[in-house]
Amino acid sequence: MKKNILLINPPLYFSGGRPYSLDSSVPPLGILYLAAYINKYSGNFKASIMDVTAQGLSLKEVANKTNEMKPFAVGISAMTPQLQGCVELGAFLKESCSLRPYIFLGGPHISADPGFLMRFADIFDYAITGEAEKTFLQSINNILNGGQVPRMQAGEVIMDLDTIPFPDKQLINRKKYSRYESMIFSRGCPYCCYYCSRPAISKRIRYRSAENLIAEIKYVYEFCGGKI
Repeated sequence: MKKNILLINPPLYFSGGRPYSLDSSVPPLGILYLAAYINKYSGNFKASIMDVTAQGLSLKEVANKTNEMKPFAVGISAMTPQLQGCVELGAFLKESCSLRPYIFLGGPHISADPGFLMRFADIFDYAITGEAEKTFLQSINNILNGGQVPRMQAGEVIMDLDTIPFPDKQLINRKKYSRYESMIFSRGCPYCCYYCSRPAISKRIRYRSAENLIAEIKYVYEFCGGKI
């Protein structure tokens, strides 16, 4: 039986245990890509998604659902505005989860501020910067097999974007989000704008094939009616 992996999109913060975010109308594409990659390429793990604000989950409800799932590892992805919610969530899971899953941190902020991991080393076990699909799966496989994994890793860049499966919308309740669809056509950026989360992505610019893009448009069209 495959072991569970739980991927979480945290809120900005919790107030009275309830989540708060300015906007939760867009599905979390980053962790949806990561989940789809794990579910396609892993023989050991099955990934699920928890979008805390969209699902209206309190801290206690998050912990209860996590304990029911008994995940081998939890991955939390955070942009800078989500740091408070990310830390609150990670700390609560550390205290409340009976099986103590490994907690990974990813997303744009840790990519731009790798020192964040050491400042909260009592909460997060590992962190991956940049693109995480390949490196995260390799890491949990290594841990499962008794191997060693660096606490901080740079995600391996995938050159052929067509090998990455589409974000799996079956893992979320799509009706909780805007009807408009978002798609990522390319990865990488050659520029170094000082105001941007540039360290979160690679300088290597890669494009999906036209055939791959059209296939995803067909995949989402029935729901969004072409509103992409």
